[in-house]
Amino acid sequence: MTDTQRLEPISVSLPSLVRKFGSVADLKDKFLDFDCRLSRIRRSRNWKLTAKREQLLIVLAAFESSNEAQIVWVLKQVRSALAELTKVEQSHLESLREYFAQHHHSSETEMSQQQAIMLRLKALLKQQPNLSVSQVMQHGQCTRIQAIHALDAAEGLD
Repeated sequence: MTDTQRLEPISVSLPSLVRKFGSVADLKDKFLDFDCRLSRIRRSRNWKLTAKREQLLIVLAAFESSNEAQIVWVLKQVRSALAELTKVEQSHLESLREYFAQHHHSSETEMSQQQAIMLRLKALLKQQPNLSVSQVMQHGQCTRIQAIHALDAAEGLD
């Protein structure tokens, strides 16, 4: 997967969402907290969830323990859309799961963008510990400062 593909928004199809669950207002608000947009497709009964890959991974980790039927169904659709995760993304998803498990975040709590970036960088450095600052910036889609902080954290210097 190229870096450009990772940055492009992904649309996850949610057919007949309102017919299955009724109102989607609460669901829209929950996903908006994670920079994901839940919207109706034209005037049809179908909906879509649009977000960058990173945000969808965060949503999967954040709502994984939810028992709400709406959330469970949407996560199933998201997993289908992200079926071909790379090893780095798998590792990143695992880091996100650990973060939410350790911090006992409810599904209402949002993770800051900065924390998500740092978790992604830690997962990247766990897989490829010998990367340079510029390589971390390129592969991790981050700033120089974020790359330096991640490298320091990986080396235990933070």
